[in-house]
Amino acid sequence: MKSFYIGILCVFLLPGFLSAQTRRQNTDANITGHVVKYGTDEHLPYVSITIEGTTIGTLTDGTGHFFLKNLSLGDITLTASYIGYKTQDITVHITPNKTLEINFELEEQSVLMDAVVVSANRNETDKKTHRP
Repeated sequence: MKSFYIGILCVFLLPGFLSAQTRRQNTDANITGHVVKYGTDEHLPYVSITIEGTTIGTLTDGTGHFFLKNLSLGDITLTASYIGYKTQDITVHITPNKTLEINFELEEQSVLMDAVVVSANRNETDKKTHRP
């Protein structure tokens, strides 16, 4: 009975898996690069690099470098974002069998927050005794 269910799963899932593999194009179009802090050329680790309008993206490694591979052809906009820095967009044209080097320089930006006030009143605090 168990082999029957496995056979049924193979019949239904295998064609979908194979068609998904054939739909993905092997363009060999890649982007590599790094992200540095503006003015100091200090590499920034773990910066988010995304392709606008898609779910494709990556983070820079501990040394500030990134690599995106097998990208769709045409014009794309890369976005580099990092907390405490201004977001930067770069638009590039992707062609097959080419690797582009795209480097970002992010400028620091102040992060402003509203003031937070924490207060308490001892008279309003209900003490509970803990009894084992």
